[in-house]
Amino acid sequence: MTPLARFVLALAVAYGAWHAPGTIRSLQAQARAGEGLTRLERELAPVRGADVDTLIFERARELVPDGATFFLITGDAVRVSTPVTFDAFRPFAAYWLLPRRQTSDPAQADWVVSYGGDLAGLGLRFRRVVVVGEGLAVAEVLR
Repeated sequence: MTPLARFVLALAVAYGAWHAPGTIRSLQAQARAGEGLTRLERELAPVRGADVDTLIFERARELVPDGATFFLITGDAVRVSTPVTFDAFRPFAAYWLLPRRQTSDPAQADWVVSYGGDLAGLGLRFRRVVVVGEGLAVAEVLR
């Protein structure tokens, strides 16, 4: 090994040794922050970071039966702090509501999960609409 390679290796080891304790403490603090959370809170934490109101997921999971199809709609009937909120809502809802099946066609849906969307604009009739919060609703399509 050349002297330069030894020097670079020594610098890399020294840098790692210098920063490792702080990194470990940071990881421990992050783990401790999650200790007081319930399982549900831990499961919903990723989408909460995008400022999504997670009550919509809890209620949709309670209302939409396993195996049913659902359509997701978003819109400006709900106030969000960042456009990332809408970007996070759709993929998380599709994951969270499994084994229910998402459809891209509202006419094929048994249920509609709305995060600020215009339910009336879908042209569907609903058996019931459960308002979860301001601009948030879970609606059963009338068949």
